[in-house]
Amino acid sequence: DAALRPTPYGDEAHLDALERAVAEAADTSERPTDVPPAPDSPTMEPLPWDQPAARDEVKALHDVLAHAVKSQASDVHVHAGRVAMMRQLGRLVPLTDDPIDPEATKHVLEAMLTPWQAGRLRSRGEVDFAYHLPGVARFRANVYHHQGGTNGVFHISPEDAPTLTTLGLPTALAKLTTFAQGMVLVTGPSGCGKTSTVAALLRIINEERYDHILTIEDPVEYVHPSIRCVVNQRQVGR
Repeated sequence: DAALRPTPYGDEAHLDALERAVAEAADTSERPTDVPPAPDSPTMEPLPWDQPAARDEVKALHDVLAHAVKSQASDVHVHAGRVAMMRQLGRLVPLTDDPIDPEATKHVLEAMLTPWQAGRLRSRGEVDFAYHLPGVARFRANVYHHQGGTNGVFHISPEDAPTLTTLGLPTALAKLTTFAQGMVLVTGPSGCGKTSTVAALLRIINEERYDHILTIEDPVEYVHPSIRCVVNQRQVGR
């Protein structure tokens, strides 16, 4: 019966050819293992890692960020064509009276970036980085392109690592810092305080134990000076 005949795709010759093709596709011995990065965005940020000197237009944004810190805000949103906003107690509150011109927003935000970060923004459309205003605060920043222009979000991190008490957390959590082995997971939605909680626990370890602390962060937010521990903080891409 013709309906029961094998199709041409079922004959042995085709199956053999298919097996050879699969084997050749799986063989990576002759393929290059290193794919060069984009010319303007190397995988690792080269030295020096110095923050760019602030131009006059960037200093105006510094004033906005400093005002948000004094107002006990958690985040600052700089949107092209809109007024700058800060987040207080979960609500967005205007920081400026007039909208910021989209071209001016792009110019100011890009002026805050190192050459490597600027290349990352061009090649990927966004970049995460840490920004420091001495005597004010550190910021976890994200600058990104969207249909309306270039935007920036700055999450405020105090210069000093918090304690469990200042975070309003039970001191019983300090027991987690006494373990010699194992893994502790700090989880939760965005903005719930995961980074601050970990920073408070690391502060306890740093003040009470004689150990080596190694962190891998993207980017580094709280800076922990070596007290009793030797502290090495590594940032992804550096």
